[in-house]
Amino acid sequence: MEHISVLEKTLMYWAAGDVEMTVSLMNEDVVYRLYIDEAVVAFAGEHRGKEAVRHFLFSVLEMFDQIEYVPLQVRSEGEGCSARCWFHYVHRASGERLRSTLRLIVGFKDGKIETMDEYHDQALIEAFVRLASAKAAENENGALT
Repeated sequence: MEHISVLEKTLMYWAAGDVEMTVSLMNEDVVYRLYIDEAVVAFAGEHRGKEAVRHFLFSVLEMFDQIEYVPLQVRSEGEGCSARCWFHYVHRASGERLRSTLRLIVGFKDGKIETMDEYHDQALIEAFVRLASAKAAENENGALT
């Protein structure tokens, strides 16, 4: 399967919230890097191996309702591919909405994804986390009174 087709299918499966099909197109030794400060987002950083990536993706879906995930641009770049995607998530604990784009840089080995690097607007994510955390704490405290 051509690399760009593998990435397009991976994004289609993720958009559907299907973690098992998403990771089925990854090598056993896949490395997924989410470039967000780990002090801001607990599941950020590097995830090595298919099991770790599966756990990471399920963590995202536990924290957020995925409303929309749309690949805007997918293209070949040398031996790999890149994608720019629009997403709209709702933080479950606070109800706050996160809408933005992200960039993926993807490497392949033996027809499957070997590396995936995910980049976000760091300032936007930090501001969102502050807002969502405050709102979630407010909701939790409100529920106790």
